[in-house]
Amino acid sequence: MTLAMEDPHIDVPALAAGIGRELTALASDMEHLQTLLSGLLCTSAPDEEVVVRAQALDHAFQSLHQLSGVLDRISEEASPAWRMERLRLLQPVSLASLAVRLSGRDSPEPQTDEFELL
Repeated sequence: MTLAMEDPHIDVPALAAGIGRELTALASDMEHLQTLLSGLLCTSAPDEEVVVRAQALDHAFQSLHQLSGVLDRISEEASPAWRMERLRLLQPVSLASLAVRLSGRDSPEPQTDEFELL
């Protein structure tokens, strides 16, 4: 995939909004996973390690959700003049569909059922 476009820069407010949407989608996936796991935990007698891991998953969910909110506020408050070099910023992103969404191109919202096999 090539990230080269006419404008080699990306607006940071738009980038922050895109990252916020990605984090919201990940938080939603984690919330669904928590629901699934809580049903399983209620039907068995989990050991202490399982409970600790479940609490860590909940903490990760809450963190993703809150980071998404921070990025939303950045996207609303940051100056549109704040720009970064698109290629340098997104080159390390190995998931092609994610890189396209973050690049500012017209693309669909993050799909929770979209997986790229390694």
